[in-house]
Amino acid sequence: MSPARRLTRRIAAAATTALAAALLVALPSSPALAHGGLTYPATRTYACYVNGIENGVGGGLNPTNPACVNMLAENGNYPFYNWFGNLLSNAGGQHRTIIPDGNLCGPLASFSGARKGGTDWPTTTLQSGSTITMQYNAWARHPGTWSQYVTKDGWNPSQPLKWSDLEAAPFDEVTNPPLREGGPQGAEYYWQAKLPNKSGRHIIYSIWQRSDSPEAFYNCSPPHLPGRRPPPPRHVPSVPRGQSPRPLDRLPAGGAVRPPHLARGAARPCGARRKGVAGSVSRRAGGCRRAVR
Repeated sequence: MSPARRLTRRIAAAATTALAAALLVALPSSPALAHGGLTYPATRTYACYVNGIENGVGGGLNPTNPACVNMLAENGNYPFYNWFGNLLSNAGGQHRTIIPDGNLCGPLASFSGARKGGTDWPTTTLQSGSTITMQYNAWARHPGTWSQYVTKDGWNPSQPLKWSDLEAAPFDEVTNPPLREGGPQGAEYYWQAKLPNKSGRHIIYSIWQRSDSPEAFYNCSPPHLPGRRPPPPRHVPSVPRGQSPRPLDRLPAGGAVRPPHLARGAARPCGARRKGVAGSVSRRAGGCRRAVR
């Protein structure tokens, strides 16, 4: 092969390599780890992201919540800016098998800071037993089923969440919920859910299992449930001490009660004669009255 021919081939190969490199740079990064998460009630990672952004400058993070500060120290800014990517790509519905106790709120090491127990996590105040609209950010849209569990009464919030801390069955489950624009972080899935009758600090543990992939997403939302307000006490009039009840509060020996306007000795308007009621009519200033005997 002549030197000129070899030079031409080298130039062509170099051009091909340069073009491939340019295409790689130009292509947008894949949102493989950006899919969605609960914004209401807010998942731990989303609540910490909001806390960090609100107190930061120019998009930087400066969380003030102690639990969020600890997560930043442990994982850096990754679980904040990627709050919607708390997932396992190979779950395939085997959540209890592949996620060990203590790792439920952050199955991957990059979200290990979200696993911590404690009562410092930002909470969403919800009314026990009420119906709320669940809001789940749809950063990348996939079909699937969302299952929401809640912690048992008497669980220990100071410890990382375990499977045995959750009620056996989800209190809410929905498949392919509707989608709308205008959520706090853009498009979102939404649906109605009736909250369980719980009180105090709990965790709503949400699992979104895709139906078109083994991938699943995990959210720990720590609501504060003040519980139902008791109904106001029924007012029952009381009788002052030492005073007997009024006569009409007690039945006579015969069991019949005489209406107040027919009580013995009471007067009634003239013309209101009733069959079988005898009496004399007298006229007074202001009209006639009948004395009932």
